[in-house]
Amino acid sequence: KRDSDATLKELKFKEAYIVKYREDFDSTGDTPLKEVFTLSAREIEMGNAIHTNEWV
Repeated sequence: KRDSDATLKELKFKEAYIVKYREDFDSTGDTPLKEVFTLSAREIEMGNAIHTNEWV
């Protein structure tokens, strides 16, 4: 498999909510619009590791 076709990391999540959101706009920079958000998920999986939040 070529490097350009390879998966570097794969993060899976279930039942997620956006708990924080930010939008940055810069008309003169290299990245004019950047969106940053934080997710809170019931279950997160990366590789062989799985974490389950025990929400009440």
